[in-house]
Amino acid sequence: MASSLPILAATDTNTDYRDLVETQAKCGLWCHSAKAEDFFGAIERLAADAALRKELGANGRRYLEENFDVSRSADIIESVLQK
Repeated sequence: MASSLPILAATDTNTDYRDLVETQAKCGLWCHSAKAEDFFGAIERLAADAALRKELGANGRRYLEENFDVSRSADIIESVLQK
């Protein structure tokens, strides 16, 4: 995300990475880790579409800057500790 590159996540369904990558940050593609054909299909899709790679990469960088800033993280920690 910091390098403005798209994410290709291959995980099981018990994580929240799919939601992060596809819905929240809109920064990449997700596939189930047990489905190699889906993984290779996602690689082919990214390889064939420079505009998609650029868009997903920019989305990831923007999401990173907006949500993982040090001061924002400190604010979140402080708000939790004050409860």
